[in-house]
Amino acid sequence: MTWSYFRKVNQTIPWIQAARLRTLPLGLSCVLVGGACAYSDNSFEVLPFILCLLTASGLQILSNFANDLGDAIKGSDENRSGEMRTVATGLIQQSQMRRAILITSAIVFLLGSALIFIAFESIPIIVAFYLLGGLSIWSAINYTMGENAYGYKALGDVFVFLFFGLVGTLGTYYSMTHSLPLDLLLPASGTGLLAVSVLHLNNMRDREEDLKHDKHTIAGYLGHERSKIYFALLSLVPFALFGTYALQHGFENPQYIFLVPLPIIAKSIRTVLKNSDPSQLDRLLKVNALSSFVLALLFLVGNIWLG
Repeated sequence: MTWSYFRKVNQTIPWIQAARLRTLPLGLSCVLVGGACAYSDNSFEVLPFILCLLTASGLQILSNFANDLGDAIKGSDENRSGEMRTVATGLIQQSQMRRAILITSAIVFLLGSALIFIAFESIPIIVAFYLLGGLSIWSAINYTMGENAYGYKALGDVFVFLFFGLVGTLGTYYSMTHSLPLDLLLPASGTGLLAVSVLHLNNMRDREEDLKHDKHTIAGYLGHERSKIYFALLSLVPFALFGTYALQHGFENPQYIFLVPLPIIAKSIRTVLKNSDPSQLDRLLKVNALSSFVLALLFLVGNIWLG
């Protein structure tokens, strides 16, 4: 191995950090749930499902790149807890990150285009999905970037619920079935609420620092104590929604395997309710994100192999 090899590896590490790969499972959960519901309705298709997974991964990485740059520009990452932010620390220059955002946006656009042309023939549906894809890219970028970044106006929870819950789940399902049954809102909403719970936990951790930089979040408005109750609701209600969907669809006992993460989530809730130091919440982020992903994965497994 030459010195140039190690230099290339050293240059790659900051980009891996900026991509924040630990967040990918959370972004994929909505696709897994949408695929599971399509399978239970005998409409599962492998290629659209794979393209949905790739597109969701690209959007998550795009969001992380934009978040890294946006917070660095606004100075919100100066004393940030948790993962290192690469632009704020100078590991990646702003111009480099802007270029990466453009490239990632183009990749997401191409992946989304491939999905649209494989899954749909109707021109109105194609146009609608292009509009939805454009909104998804806009949402991924504008969480912290720009003068009107919605993440600074306490709208992060709303957008995460919409795009990591409703849009991701319903869009995945529709790409295979070309239909949208009303009861699909149950698991779609559950997936969105779990994604919001992780964002809210992150905002609880960063509340004091965010307030210093005029970043308004639900956690900032509620305060630490009321935020705990909000977190508990965000974490528990999804299990009721998934359970209701399962009952309506006559799931067999083995299919309720998706409830396995419930004790882990309950333990996280107890930890949060007892918490007095927000900085200690960072270790729960990975636990809750992975638990949400495991629920979605087991929901898929239950439909494919245990149904």
